[in-house]
Amino acid sequence: AHFPLLSTQPREMASAKQAKLCFYSLGGDVIDLPVEPSSVAEARHDIAEALGMEFLSQVALLLPEGEYLEDSATLPSEGFLQVQKLPPPEGTWSRKRWDAENFDEEALRKALSEAFPSPHSEIDYSLDPPPDWRPPRYWSDDETWARWASKKMQQATVRTVGEWADYWEFGEMGDSYGYWMVEAPYRSKQATIESTVANVKHWRSLLHDLHSTFASLKNRSEVMMSEAEKWEIVAAELLKYSPSLGGCRTSFKYGFETWYQPFLQVMKWYADFADLDATNVEKYVHGVFSSYSVRADGAMKFAEMMASYHGIEFQSFDATAQWLQIRPSLARMKAKNIRKVAVIDRDAHLH
Repeated sequence: AHFPLLSTQPREMASAKQAKLCFYSLGGDVIDLPVEPSSVAEARHDIAEALGMEFLSQVALLLPEGEYLEDSATLPSEGFLQVQKLPPPEGTWSRKRWDAENFDEEALRKALSEAFPSPHSEIDYSLDPPPDWRPPRYWSDDETWARWASKKMQQATVRTVGEWADYWEFGEMGDSYGYWMVEAPYRSKQATIESTVANVKHWRSLLHDLHSTFASLKNRSEVMMSEAEKWEIVAAELLKYSPSLGGCRTSFKYGFETWYQPFLQVMKWYADFADLDATNVEKYVHGVFSSYSVRADGAMKFAEMMASYHGIEFQSFDATAQWLQIRPSLARMKAKNIRKVAVIDRDAHLH
């Protein structure tokens, strides 16, 4: 495989004669490694660590001729090797974030314009239908056209900017009746394009906020906690994406029928982000939560199931649930009489 190379040598090494092997980025900056690697695999590992990359597959080493170095190849003893940072693997939370950060709005607008369908009377719905296209007979002509147009906008968006932008699929997880879960397209092409682009950008901002939430959760759970205790904190925090607990503002409806399906998806994304064992997460989410209701002690019950799976003793971190248990006893508490205590009229902090 060949990749585009810089037309010049690295900025910091352009005038230097090399007595050892040097690595440099696409921008021409030298990448310093604490120890000189002895193999291609070792070099990729050390570079990934130095640059804070999450996956070894993100590091590509290229010879000056543009040839990609496989791990089995011999590492040169001197000269220059270019380091190319590749996207994270498909299907990971990191890849979703990578693609979202590289969002091309101009390309999306062009793709939406080309995909916008003709009026209903001019469409042959048997030609190039969206996946699983089965319009019920009771749909009106307007409904059929709107559903078709929405699917075409969805397809064009995912094809152009990536699967991260598929807010349609996320929104429709919360419904099984076939209701409109996203904003319907307009008859006007321009109005539909503007609406779709705005919704994609809003969804992108939600993913950004979710990533910050993930980072905060991981930081909180890095102390000595069992897997079950970590999952309780995660479930309690991510339950805010439930409409019954305040939810979050979205450009689509957050269905209350199967609301736990989007919640489950967010839990899986976090498991990928934090490298948690997601075995049985889906089973236990379905075991604890149900349609049209959100249990107040849901996070704790979910964690209890995870503890049982891992064979560990579980102690709840749900401070709210613990407070609700303690609160009735407040009326029976005896307070100490402080009438005879001298009153302090000066604040030591000010002197």
